[in-house]
Amino acid sequence: MSGSNTDAAAVALVDRLIAAKAVEAEANKARVAIEQEIIDLLGAQEEGASTTVLSNGWKVTITGKLIYSVAADDMAAFVAKCAKLENSIAPIKTVVSIDETKAKKLRATDPRAWRCIGGLITTKAAKTAVSIKA
Repeated sequence: MSGSNTDAAAVALVDRLIAAKAVEAEANKARVAIEQEIIDLLGAQEEGASTTVLSNGWKVTITGKLIYSVAADDMAAFVAKCAKLENSIAPIKTVVSIDETKAKKLRATDPRAWRCIGGLITTKAAKTAVSIKA
């Protein structure tokens, strides 16, 4: 493909992508509104699921969920108070995970260190992003 053909094809694809994203946004907005109407009609528990079987056989399950968090400024006090509770009931956990930023830097800048641990790290391609700006 020549440069002008490539550009024309890219312009056409970008136009289609923008149109598809607009349709997707409208569909998402409509879906969210309809879900809220269903919740308003059938009701929802604060936390937990309830299922309603409709006359046509459809089963509608509405699940309520609470998100629990502690503000960063309160975390030290929270940890101190949890330390006074039995481990079996203390609502706290420590999560150990890979630091992706440091792993990327290590892979790029220190081949020797990367050879030491790289075999234990699984890498896979994420979805390639496309961004359009006017």
